[in-house]
Amino acid sequence: LSQEFSDRQALEAAQSCQVDATLGCRQLPSTNKNEPFIFLHLQRTAGTSTQSMLRHAFGDSCVYSEHDDTLPWRSVAELGRYSLLMGHFNFDTLACIPGKRLRVFTFVRRPKDRLLSLYRFWRSHEANAPSYHEGMALAKSENLNAFLTHPLVWRRHDIWNHMTWGIMGHIQWLEWQTHLTEINASERGTFLRLCRRAIKKRLNEFVFVGIHEEFARSCALLFKILGRALPPITHEHSVELLSRRHAFITVQPQVSWSLPARRAAANLTILDDIVWDEARNRFNLLTQETWHLTSPRLQ
Repeated sequence: LSQEFSDRQALEAAQSCQVDATLGCRQLPSTNKNEPFIFLHLQRTAGTSTQSMLRHAFGDSCVYSEHDDTLPWRSVAELGRYSLLMGHFNFDTLACIPGKRLRVFTFVRRPKDRLLSLYRFWRSHEANAPSYHEGMALAKSENLNAFLTHPLVWRRHDIWNHMTWGIMGHIQWLEWQTHLTEINASERGTFLRLCRRAIKKRLNEFVFVGIHEEFARSCALLFKILGRALPPITHEHSVELLSRRHAFITVQPQVSWSLPARRAAANLTILDDIVWDEARNRFNLLTQETWHLTSPRLQ
């Protein structure tokens, strides 16, 4: 499927969920505690490993899990059966999940590192891969700089400020993308300050935001918040491991940054850099508070 068709589907889904929300979708009773946990799985942030650990902790019967975002096509009765839902959702479609309060959490990663990981991951897919798409074809055919400067990447929400897309929702992502292409350089600083305010507010609504670069510590904090025992920490979605499981994955060498590629990446992460900055500040504050609560009192 083309990204244009995918985006149209995402926009229609987000709008339909917003309508459902205004009709009281969040107030409908669910068959669990009416306050489900939601893992918003952002791509290339160790989300597959996190999903595996969560499934281990909650049990398969309590978990709705996918690597897409089909929530708008699920019934309220189906989604209401689960105490944990996880997938490549964006914030807009969470309105389709019933419950008084949705307890959302996610993991983020340094934006340029996420892009580099995505590029290598896509390049490692052969054309016979079940999930093969135009982004993978582009990554296989182009060097890093050509990939990051190709017009296609601006249309893909898995590349252009992807973490912002997930956390703020598809509709807000589209509005901000449009605005950034229309304003002049003198207006950009003011606009980005407004974006930062909105991003910080949204992140503060999450019950937890983990950091990929501190995965073990993030997992320990997350499972403490979830009230579940910490399962063994896994790393399940590396290219090396996947290549041993699937014939359509071929390990590609690590790619280094060139100066032109770094400049190109900066144009694709201008909002995600804010997400990363605010999420890291929030995580550091949380770890400081946790240390004060768990450390022995000084005499």
